[in-house]
Amino acid sequence: MGSIKQTFGTSLIPWQNCREETSAAPRILVWPSNVAQGSYGIVVNSDGSVSLPTTAGVQAFQSRPSRPLETITIYCIGFGQTNPGVISGALATAVPLEQVSGISVSVGSLPAVSTITPVFAGLTPTAVGLYQVNVTLPNNVQIGGSVPISLNANNVTASNIANIAISAQ
Repeated sequence: MGSIKQTFGTSLIPWQNCREETSAAPRILVWPSNVAQGSYGIVVNSDGSVSLPTTAGVQAFQSRPSRPLETITIYCIGFGQTNPGVISGALATAVPLEQVSGISVSVGSLPAVSTITPVFAGLTPTAVGLYQVNVTLPNNVQIGGSVPISLNANNVTASNIANIAISAQ
């Protein structure tokens, strides 16, 4: 039987400085149906509550509808390369923030669609591969218990449309 020789020490690791170059395939994360019915996006309000209709009752989290002029965080995957770049599989850092450009968010359905440029779009600090898009909802945003949201990343539309609850108060 042969033997395998392993070498440890100061040799260069070939993948250590590699950056994964991928094209965008954005997707909004949604709550599983056993948690919240209705394809609701995993969206966090400015007070840390999750954006769901008051009837959703996600037991592990405080929930309430989002409000006009509130900044919300939409959690996503698949935005591709960031600036600065990160090593695939590494935790995202808070300094510097790894950002993505060319992101827009559409909220509402025709004829009341609001297209919003994010305050921030990039990797979520201390997470691996989790992106967040922070947007401030406009004052005239569509109100309702199931308002559609979608993303566009550098002219690539998200592979899904999620819902969000928005109330006037």
